[in-house]
Amino acid sequence: MGASVLIVDDVRAERQLTEECLHRAGYEVAAAGNGLEALARVDLHPVDVVLTEINLPEMDGLDLLRRLA
Repeated sequence: MGASVLIVDDVRAERQLTEECLHRAGYEVAAAGNGLEALARVDLHPVDVVLTEINLPEMDGLDLLRRLA
């Protein structure tokens, strides 16, 4: 399997579509609906790439990336 990608998007349909496309392309994919959920997932299973929306509930995408850096 390819690199691991975490998709962070609060719109479920968009998150699922992106997840499906990346999975078909050979990536290992995880998904989260907000920044706090994303942090919890990364704590359990580190990823190679984070693809995040900027406007998220609870913590915006830029804050999420800062905390992951």
